[in-house]
Order: sequence, then C-alpha cells, then structure tokens
Amino acid sequence: MTPELDQTTYKQMLQHTIAWRIAELNLHVLSKTSGIVQAGPFRKMLLTNEVIWGTGDIAAKLLGTYEQELHGAIECAIGRMPDVVYNVGAAEGYYAIGFAQRLPDALVIAIDTNPAAQEIMSRAASANRVAIISQPVFDSEILACLSAREHGLIFMDTEGAEAELLNAETVTKLGNCDVIIECHEHVHQD
Repeated sequence: MTPELDQTTYKQMLQHTIAWRIAELNLHVLSKTSGIVQAGPFRKMLLTNEVIWGTGDIAAKLLGTYEQELHGAIECAIGRMPDVVYNVGAAEGYYAIGFAQRLPDALVIAIDTNPAAQEIMSRAASANRVAIISQPVFDSEILACLSAREHGLIFMDTEGAEAELLNAETVTKLGNCDVIIECHEHVHQD
C-alpha cells in the first residue's frame, strides 16, 4: 500500500466513525427528550428523526443549542409580531414550525426546493399541530405579498444562494419586513 492510500483509508474510516457516533448521539438525545425541544426559542416543539441535510443537528435542536447565536434575533423578530413569516431554505421545517408555534396568528410559508424536505416538513407540522404552507420557490409573488403586509419576517438559510435571492432589486421590494439571514461566507468570498 502507498502512504496516500493509507491516508485516504484512514480519513474514510474516521469519517464513518464520526458519522456513526453522531447518529448514535442523536438517537440517545432523541430518546432521553422524547423528541421534545428542551430550551431555546422553540422549546416544547416535537422533533422527529427524519432529516434532509447531514445529521439534521437533532441533538443540538433538542437541547436548545442549535444555532444559538440566532436566538436573540429570533426573539426580537417574534416580539415584533409579524403577520407573515417566510422560511426560505426550510429543510425539515424546524424554523417554520417553531415560528408557527410562537406566532399562531401569522401566516407561515416554508420554502424548500427539495420535495423530500417538503414531505418531512408536512409530517412534522402535523405532529406539532401547526399549519404551514409549503412551496418550492422564493419569487416575485412572495415579494409582492410581503410589500402588501403590515409586517413580515424572512428567515433565510439557503446554503449560499442568499445573495442571489436578496439582491439590490429584491431588497427594495420587501416593505416593512425583518430579515434574518444565515450567511455562508465560504460560498461568497468576494
């Protein structure tokens, strides 16, 4: 065997072991919490073990530490009582469902291009007894809806497509809208 092959084999084994341990930890935390989020802005939300991206960070979501740096901005946005919430890049619906629970009078629209994500989100919304609308695209109709509303919120995590979706032209059409964006500097380094 060449040293390169040994290094490649080692990395593959390490990645497999890490993935296995993360899955084991997620299942353990899921079992200990009965799938109920314990802390954070979406405390008491019910999570399932269905994921669309990687591990889904289920343990962090259940413990209430998932993307903890956003908790203050989320609480502030909830306090402003938006009448419509768009979760762009919704994946399994963690944020969409959380906002629907915290803002029962708001229209919550979850946007994800992946049909499997939309199905998981639908089941999760049903399990949490909240209504969300799922759609595959963020488009000009959404911008028109936002500008016609009293107050809106966009929560966006699109793994790097944020700059394309919220450019100089679209931002001017947002009306009275708060925007929380998870930025991906590794995608846009210019």
